[in-house]
Amino acid sequence: MALLFPYTDLDLILFGTGLGALKAQASSKPSCLASRPFIYTYAAPEVSGGGKVRIALCQSGLLWDGMDVARLRNDKPDALIALNAGLGAYLEWLPVLYASRALGIPFAVTDYLEISLDTNVRILKRLGEMQQALWPVLGLTGVEQRRIWEAEDASYQIELNPFMCPGPRPQAMDVGPSAVNGHMMVITPWR
Repeated sequence: MALLFPYTDLDLILFGTGLGALKAQASSKPSCLASRPFIYTYAAPEVSGGGKVRIALCQSGLLWDGMDVARLRNDKPDALIALNAGLGAYLEWLPVLYASRALGIPFAVTDYLEISLDTNVRILKRLGEMQQALWPVLGLTGVEQRRIWEAEDASYQIELNPFMCPGPRPQAMDVGPSAVNGHMMVITPWR
């Protein structure tokens, strides 16, 4: 990947519920990759641009903390990508949606099914209204609040992901065409 982004350093931080058990096991084994600050590092040769890719496991917990807006204003990620996210199925994604929209963090998602992303669009169209009930007292500025409400009028393009993994999914219970990372959509565009 570093060869595809010359002169660029890229840190990928992975989040997920399976990390808790993995990190607990790794803490007792110092030689385990999961106990290191970065589980993978690659530096491209200088002749190729010298970019660097580092992959780390989330240090702050199982999920990305989109609720800590004060911290995120000073230390926000450059972008968020959620693979096979199921945004409409998990409430844990709502703080990520709000933080992405409020702070202008570019955010793209993939999903198995096009209909899942269509459900996400319906959620995004109600994000401002839901924010008043679910995410009310975070001291958002007027600009940040307006960005959340802008989700209601934004247009969202659902597309086939050219980087999908074609073929049947193991134990797919869904009805309709399905592929790993099969469809993609931009939640918050790059500004």
